[in-house]
Amino acid sequence: MRIGLAGFLLAGCAGTAAPPAADHGAAVAACAAAVAEHVGKGADAVVASWAGGSGTGGVVAVTDAGAGGTERRHDCEVDANGRVVALRHPGA
Repeated sequence: MRIGLAGFLLAGCAGTAAPPAADHGAAVAACAAAVAEHVGKGADAVVASWAGGSGTGGVVAVTDAGAGGTERRHDCEVDANGRVVALRHPGA
């Protein structure tokens, strides 16, 4: 009985965890597209990676090559469904 209860309790916690890694791919792609549009470049001109989050959403770090070869960073906030909700310019 204890094992059944432990499984039930763990299942309850699963609802608050970050989306599975497969779900992060969609959020990363959505953020890459949003930042590419924001900077006026193609999606292949930006590099995006999952930076972390929770069950309520997360952050994708996106960089693009700026003038003079410097990289510009954008933080893209996504909701729990992987939709872009905000773009931020850290350090700006």
